[in-house]
Amino acid sequence: MPTREQVRQAVKDTVALSYSGNTYTSRRSDTRNDKEFVQVFVAQGDVEPVMGLTFSTEALLYVSYYKQLADDSDLDTVADQIRTSILTDSTLRSVLGAIAYAGYEYGDLDDGTPGITHRFTIKYSD
Repeated sequence: MPTREQVRQAVKDTVALSYSGNTYTSRRSDTRNDKEFVQVFVAQGDVEPVMGLTFSTEALLYVSYYKQLADDSDLDTVADQIRTSILTDSTLRSVLGAIAYAGYEYGDLDDGTPGITHRFTIKYSD
């Protein structure tokens, strides 16, 4: 029965299998001194009772990779390795009941740092 924080931490641990830089588990992080970083957060979730005793949560998980002065190919190389780790790691699957890739989006931070965000649909019991 993981909490949202435990879900984010489990994803962060999985990201570390393919990325050795800073990884943050909050939507708001002080990244001013980072030339590149990953950000992991759960944006929203729908909760349903299961037999009145536990709850099943289906949520959107966002994993963003940002790197100063990177082009899309640079972003793709690292972000796709991270995506593969998330989709294949058995330890993460033991925390989450299900995970499915839901898409991606390129975007820049306010300071112009380019990035790519992968979206996943996750399901877990809490």
